Amino acid sequence: MDTTFRFSSANEITEEFIEKLKSFYNGKPVSITVTEDFQNSSLNGSLIPEDFITELLERKNDYENGKVQGLSWEDCKKRLLERVNK
Repeated sequence: MDTTFRFSSANEITEEFIEKLKSFYNGKPVSITVTEDFQNSSLNGSLIPEDFITELLERKNDYENGKVQGLSWEDCKKRLLERVNK
């Protein structure tokens, strides 16, 4: 079972939350992965930073107009997101 908890800040993770997690899983083995989330931009409502939105839209337009060959649109999005996550 996978469960995702999102916090707007790491400071929101309380001892009470940790105790509830321990109680819920009650001695079962668990793995905890921490990932830094991008904040939702008030400008674009996306998890993708604003400076990448322009590039993403330009590339999408190039794909739709046949200006790019040899790389799928899905691969393009994947590569951009990899750059964002560095």
